[in-house]
Amino acid sequence: MLRYIRIMKLLKDKDIESANGAGETFLLGEIIGKTAPIHKEDYSIAVTVLEKGGKVIPHYHKISDETYIFIEGSCVMKINGELIDISKGTTIVIEPGDVHEILPAEEKCVFYAITIPAFIPEDFIAD
Repeated sequence: MLRYIRIMKLLKDKDIESANGAGETFLLGEIIGKTAPIHKEDYSIAVTVLEKGGKVIPHYHKISDETYIFIEGSCVMKINGELIDISKGTTIVIEPGDVHEILPAEEKCVFYAITIPAFIPEDFIAD
């Protein structure tokens, strides 16, 4: 219970980083990971908030698996050329080498991104 309270407090108190370069319009806050407030080497968890019109550019990862768990809103993802309608409750697993993106959101969309091993910027390769 204590760890749950600590994470929820971090989500409320932490300044969430805004990423607006290379076509992205989203807020990202890593809460567990290599450089996060709760340090872990083997995995990371980030909260991503896409506002209306926000998107994530096409990219892939050489070494990491990602799992997205959508907790609010809806959007459309493209994975290896396939369009997937996403809504609250959807879980997506992305393997290393899968080119993926989120198209401009028509409404606010919020999801957890779980990365194994922990996210490192060098493993984000724009396509």
